[in-house]
Amino acid sequence: AGVMTEYVSIVTQTVSSAVGRFLTIALQRKDVADANRVLNTAFFSYLALAFVQIPVFALCIYFADSLFSIPDALYWDAIALLTCSAISFLISLICGVFNVPIYANNRLDISRSLDVGYQMGRIAGIVALFVFLGPALRYVGYVSLTLTMLRVTITVLIGKRLAPQLKLNVHAYDWTKLREIVGMGGWLLVNYIGFLLFLRIDIWVCNRFVGPEV
Repeated sequence: AGVMTEYVSIVTQTVSSAVGRFLTIALQRKDVADANRVLNTAFFSYLALAFVQIPVFALCIYFADSLFSIPDALYWDAIALLTCSAISFLISLICGVFNVPIYANNRLDISRSLDVGYQMGRIAGIVALFVFLGPALRYVGYVSLTLTMLRVTITVLIGKRLAPQLKLNVHAYDWTKLREIVGMGGWLLVNYIGFLLFLRIDIWVCNRFVGPEV
């Protein structure tokens, strides 16, 4: 779950970086039509990608006991945690484009405040649930999913205020813009996720071949 949280952060930052470059250029030129093409192309592309990943996540969760070493007493808690982490990942993937107006308007203070608030809220929420309801893995997933949805909602509201001229419209989808975004963001995403996988693969190896106690 901790690794999934890091993936969520990386995906969100990568989407914002790739889309932000093209959107910032369009907004600085006051080209509203081009800015909307960039936003809608990114949003609907990531929406399609999320739908493609749903069956992959479903299979991984269904066969979780084959992929990971999970004690019987923790099985359903682990399933709840993985499900919440997968949903959080997909929400962040789809809605990562709404961070772009914040970057485009150079309001990194807002972005970092949301990140800090998320991390502090996550720690406070988990500790509170553990204290009042007892320790359970599922509570980690519930807190992460709730905070992800809250952060996305706040980000969308701020994005609409900073760039009210941007509207979601599937007819503004542009295949040319898709090639430009993928050309920049695709390799960034592969590089970041590959680096994180390289650093964290030992967690899975230890769990799978040594045991969950590790």
